[in-house]
Amino acid sequence: MKDPFGCDDPSLLAPAGAGDREAARRTVAAHAPDPAGLLLLIDMLGLHPDDDPAPQARAGHRTAQARRPPPAPQPPPPPQPPHTASP
Repeated sequence: MKDPFGCDDPSLLAPAGAGDREAARRTVAAHAPDPAGLLLLIDMLGLHPDDDPAPQARAGHRTAQARRPPPAPQPPPPPQPPHTASP
């Protein structure tokens, strides 16, 4: 028996980006009857901000961290004089 809730199209199963989730939250907020209803809808739809995926660099895009030039090499420390034992 085929799963009635299954999905054969992998593009539909891809997680939404942060911008999509923010837009969905704004839409839910516009239709919520009151604050309690808003919390209920956000919970039912899985749109709680704490559940947002961590931002990741997409393939082909460089993050600000990757664009920074590497730090300049540090010069070696000065040589230490040899330790001599006192008589």
